[in-house]
Amino acid sequence: MDEHWDVIRNVCGFKNKEVAYAFFFGMATRESTFRAATETGSGAAHAFGPLQTAETAYANADPNYMPEHNVPEMYQYDFTDYNFYDVGISVHMGIRHFLHFARLAQEKYSGKDIARHGLMGFNTGWIDGADEAWIVRYADETAALGAWYLKNNHMSDDEFTWDTD
Repeated sequence: MDEHWDVIRNVCGFKNKEVAYAFFFGMATRESTFRAATETGSGAAHAFGPLQTAETAYANADPNYMPEHNVPEMYQYDFTDYNFYDVGISVHMGIRHFLHFARLAQEKYSGKDIARHGLMGFNTGWIDGADEAWIVRYADETAALGAWYLKNNHMSDDEFTWDTD
């Protein structure tokens, strides 16, 4: 977060790092309840880490995956077993993957809809096409979880909440 604060702030519009951390805490709670070694899915849906970063986020994973060249400010690691299963790299790539979709969303949306549709892209691979109910259950819930961390001052302890709380 600290190393790439400028691009994160510029793409997402976060006012300060604490808000950005809270957002990604909410994302980690929604995706894996903060379990660093959570692994799910296969192929394009094969994901690992607290943000559940999919293979599609990595360079050279599969030639059928859409390239993600629109976040040049952040290094894009190659898809290797080491890179995929390294939690630090996974988080880095998860943030980069989200920024990729948020930048695509910026072309069509503004305000909070950039984050909402960026999250939908992170989850589905597409910023459009999800019904409103799924956007509410996934994107809005992710933001609400992040707001919970911020509002309840749980930014550096081991307290976490569950989705739908």
